[in-house]
Amino acid sequence: MSAAAPSPHPCTLLGAARAALEPADSAQGQRLKAHAAGRLGYHHEARRLWEELARAGDAEALGQLARLGAPQSS
Repeated sequence: MSAAAPSPHPCTLLGAARAALEPADSAQGQRLKAHAAGRLGYHHEARRLWEELARAGDAEALGQLARLGAPQSS
């Protein structure tokens, strides 16, 4: 049996692009997608993902939203 390879944290733009394209089938996957979206400059998408996680009670998401501050009106 082979275990699934862990997804890399999007610390580089290439890693972020890869994470953004992978399906998020778990909370950890959604966190990676949110980090990736922010890293790539898709701040609205990152906020949406963090808000979804925060509604489920994710502590990291709450911290990230606090760090992002109040949403900006467009």
